Amino acid sequence: MFEPSILSVLIYASFVQAGLRFMLNSDFGYNEIEGDVLFHPSVVSCIMHCSVYWKCTSVFFNKKTQQCNWLTSAVEHQNTQNQDWDFYEMETGEVNIALSKPATQSSTFEDPYNYGAMFATDGLVPIHQNGYQCTHTGPELTPWLSIDLQDTFKIKKVVLVNRQDEVGDRLHDVEVRAGQDGASFPRICGTFEGPGFTGQSVNIFCQQNTIGRFVRAQIVKGGPEYLSLCEMEIYT
Repeated sequence: MFEPSILSVLIYASFVQAGLRFMLNSDFGYNEIEGDVLFHPSVVSCIMHCSVYWKCTSVFFNKKTQQCNWLTSAVEHQNTQNQDWDFYEMETGEVNIALSKPATQSSTFEDPYNYGAMFATDGLVPIHQNGYQCTHTGPELTPWLSIDLQDTFKIKKVVLVNRQDEVGDRLHDVEVRAGQDGASFPRICGTFEGPGFTGQSVNIFCQQNTIGRFVRAQIVKGGPEYLSLCEMEIYT
């Protein structure tokens, strides 16, 4: 029998290896969940348990009570803003190698617990007001976000997932580059002129020689500017 801490690590490793991405579906508010629920400290824990043990593709999570449920047939839903349960659906397809990898940004706006770089690689795309749980730099010239892939890859595509709540037009004049040491980024993947729009996912298809361990997205024109992304996904 595994110790709980070891079991948690194994679940987490399986989740990362699978390269899963769950999107928050905001089309409905869910007021009531019928049937059995499990208690989990976070939505990430709920998703990991569900995807590893039950091979599910959607979960329900109640932030107030920390309850998790994935029995979609046992849900009563209403179109309302006063929802207690959030509904997350898995997107399938290519494997995002940036998932759960270390990320840094040039600065952090106000509170790292709400706007830290780690939200670029957590696999979740929240729609919270004020951009909570998305990355967010302070206002500065050429702000950037960088991800350490912890190995060298030939990169084919980078996806920049914009804010889902507002100010999507802040994403503009972005340059995506790759490098080996995290300090210099000599290989250009591609650019996005923008401006973006709220809820947009920007697909940047890389040039053939885009090889590196570190990948950086940077606003290279204008300023002072904010760089705020809900996810930065990388595909090989």
